[in-house]
Amino acid sequence: MSDVDESVQECLAFAPVVVDVPVGAIDEDLGEVEEAYTMTIPPLNEDAFDQAHITPLTSVLWETFQNDFAIEDGIEDPVLACERLLENHELISQFKDRLDRTLVKMTEDYNISEETIYGDFVESGNTEAYDLAQTIVKGLKMSLAETKAIMDEDPNAVPQISYLKEDGQWVRDEYVYTPQREVSSDQWSADARVSAKTEVVSDDFEQRFETIWVYNRRSSFKNINEALAQVSYYEETCNTADHFEWTAEREATQTQVVEVVNNSDGCLGFRSKMITVHNYTDTSDKLGESYSYMINYDFDAAAYPLFDYMEDFYTRKESLNIDSIVSDATSYEFSMSQDYDAVQLMETFAMVETRTREMDGENLIDTRRTYSSEDGASWERRTTYPDGTYDEECKDVGETEWSACD
Repeated sequence: MSDVDESVQECLAFAPVVVDVPVGAIDEDLGEVEEAYTMTIPPLNEDAFDQAHITPLTSVLWETFQNDFAIEDGIEDPVLACERLLENHELISQFKDRLDRTLVKMTEDYNISEETIYGDFVESGNTEAYDLAQTIVKGLKMSLAETKAIMDEDPNAVPQISYLKEDGQWVRDEYVYTPQREVSSDQWSADARVSAKTEVVSDDFEQRFETIWVYNRRSSFKNINEALAQVSYYEETCNTADHFEWTAEREATQTQVVEVVNNSDGCLGFRSKMITVHNYTDTSDKLGESYSYMINYDFDAAAYPLFDYMEDFYTRKESLNIDSIVSDATSYEFSMSQDYDAVQLMETFAMVETRTREMDGENLIDTRRTYSSEDGASWERRTTYPDGTYDEECKDVGETEWSACD
């Protein structure tokens, strides 16, 4: 079996089953299909597939999950989700947990049971589920047509459009990813773009009302000898942020990665700068030690007390002094092997965190220590097993023994 075939085989555990319903197909209830659409069912184990049916309801379940997973976990291109999942146990666990939570959310939003979602509601005579399915089919048809229109306008775009029910109202979710294009090593790449929004729509999907959520992201990268610099900017409904990332040796198994993120929450009136330094011993599984420190914005001084010049990375990418940013960001060092005076730390930083990620046999161990007050440090430890399940333990400030997390 080739490497490609093996990769596809590994992805099957996280792949939905997709059924294309073409024009001219015969629907047992509605007759001949005049507008094409697709239906999907989320990944299930073999026993569950034996009892499940592919319906408009399972299609909505997968679309809801896919949209949330892409946005919340930073997977810009949904097509790459499988590759990201196979990189480490933790994402596999997140995938399974998120799918379970999506299922619970769908039962609440649509007021239907899990059995109804996966069942044959036509055979059971469930008229409410049947009527809901017909509404969903209309949304699936519109989604496919609108997706095609976006791709016709921009063949490089990877769009996802869904008509879903959230908090008692129908909405239209639009997510469009356009990949970046690499250029010569001495130039910044063309922008990669993510544009997403959620609009309230009428019950028949024909009218669009207010936009209740937006997300836009722009990013670019540049190869500098063996190093890699990346900058990005994103805006959400209440939040904006700009991000800088530098990788010392982009092809190496062991390398250092430096990140600087400026975050501004317009709804809460909060601004902060988070600097993170990763010292990886194995980049494939993100093993090694890392640390982060947060600096709050001083509104009275209208500046950050440290490294105020580190901002607007995306808009100023052509004039950035990358050497200075990396040097200043790493001028503070923190290690899990060293204890710190919490009172002294809080005089300069809003938070200091140290982390280790290591393998213990086949198990992945993530340990985190956080200083966020003058009282001292709190601890968290997660053990992730090969099947994606995990255990979590905690130590609150002043505690010496590990116990179950609250």
